Amino acid sequence: PENARGMTYGSGAGIDEDDPGPDLVAAYGTNGRCGFVRAADRDGDRPRDPEEAADHMADLDPDGHDIPLYAQDGVTVIGRFHIGGGRALTSPAPEPSRSIP
Repeated sequence: PENARGMTYGSGAGIDEDDPGPDLVAAYGTNGRCGFVRAADRDGDRPRDPEEAADHMADLDPDGHDIPLYAQDGVTVIGRFHIGGGRALTSPAPEPSRSIP
C-alpha cells in the first residue's frame, strides 16, 4: 500500500537484494508505540570502499543509536526506534539446586 505522499509501507518481511522493501517499515518504538521507520534512516549511508567501511565501524556507538519513528504519513514523528547496542545480562546465573541426602 501507499500513503498520501506516495510512500510505500509494510512489514518489511522478506527484504533482500531483489526486494528492497517498502519506504516505511513497520516497527515498535522505544515508547512501545507501533509506527514506521524510513528505510533510508534505517540503512544509513553505504560505504564506498573498505577503508570508508572500516572508518564507519570504528565510529559506531556500542550502545547503538535512535532514529525517528513515524506515523503512517511518513512525516509525523511519534517516537524513536533504537538500532544496535545489544542488551547485557545484568544478573548472575541461578545457582544449581542442591539435593539434601
